[in-house]
Amino acid sequence: MRQAMILAAGRGERLRPLTDNLPKPLLVAGGRPLIEWQVERLARAGFDRLVVNHSGDIHTDFDYARLRPRAEAIARDNARHVAHFVLVDNPPWHALGDMGLSEGFVTRGGPRLTYGNISVFHPGPFREIVPGTALRLFPWAYRFVDEGRVTGERYSGPWDNVGTADQLAALQKRIVS
Repeated sequence: MRQAMILAAGRGERLRPLTDNLPKPLLVAGGRPLIEWQVERLARAGFDRLVVNHSGDIHTDFDYARLRPRAEAIARDNARHVAHFVLVDNPPWHALGDMGLSEGFVTRGGPRLTYGNISVFHPGPFREIVPGTALRLFPWAYRFVDEGRVTGERYSGPWDNVGTADQLAALQKRIVS
């Protein structure tokens, strides 16, 4: 069984009023809800169990099958590797980025890239979180970066963060063109 979790928990504040009555993952681009694009790609890549942390906000052509070897490595040795992050070039609205890459490992320094909202995690660290706890992925996950337990890769294909109505409109235009 291959499991995936879609981290889709943004509130969608910059997308108001579109998100006043509709969760961000259900906003439509290219005739389909944003989350549907990712679910379809994950299923094609062989993931047969999905967990969704709701309020999703990206659209990408990333080939999730590329994550299989990383997921297998994490499953074999989670003491050494607990996660794998996909990073993208910094968009104009996030020019400073989130983290860097050095020799296949995610770092807190160096030339910075943006977390692409795509990752593989071992489930173990999530068991430490008390149910019902409100928690942001970052800074929580930086602990594992600082321990040297997070590998990473740079993806430079199509990737859109849908955080504003203008970003949603630009994505819609690109998809239907």
